[in-house]
Amino acid sequence: MIVIVCIDDEFGMLFNQRRQSRDCILTEDILKTVGDKRLLIDKFSKTLFLRDSVHGDATAQTDGSFSGDGMPLCESACKNLVVSENLLSDADDGDFCFVEDKEIKPYIQKIEQLIIYKWNRSYPSDFKFDVSLLEGFHLKSTIDFKGNSHEKITKEVYVR
Repeated sequence: MIVIVCIDDEFGMLFNQRRQSRDCILTEDILKTVGDKRLLIDKFSKTLFLRDSVHGDATAQTDGSFSGDGMPLCESACKNLVVSENLLSDADDGDFCFVEDKEIKPYIQKIEQLIIYKWNRSYPSDFKFDVSLLEGFHLKSTIDFKGNSHEKITKEVYVR
């Protein structure tokens, strides 16, 4: 599987059970990277990949469902979007998993590639990416791009 994460300069991913930031250009890059492969996400990440045609985003309800018409951000890239609370154990070889709020260390042997998006700034965080997971991987590519709400986002691809 190919794991995708977003981190800040201190390897932070979440603060107080909320994502540190979001950027629609980054989401579009994820969808472009995934192409026609499966993209596994959990309910927490669903609002990043679906939009309400009126409000622009899916709106979380108290029962965990989402209001809105559930239109994908990108119809062709979202055909294989899979929402699973067990995304890391459900993923097959070649599947992409977007991870925001789960430990990936127990699944390290399944991971063939890591894609790390860096916000290039520090945010408060209480849930961090375990940098030791990069042992055994090498940096294949890095690219900087301008986001919608971030002047510079860095995408790093690590392979075994």
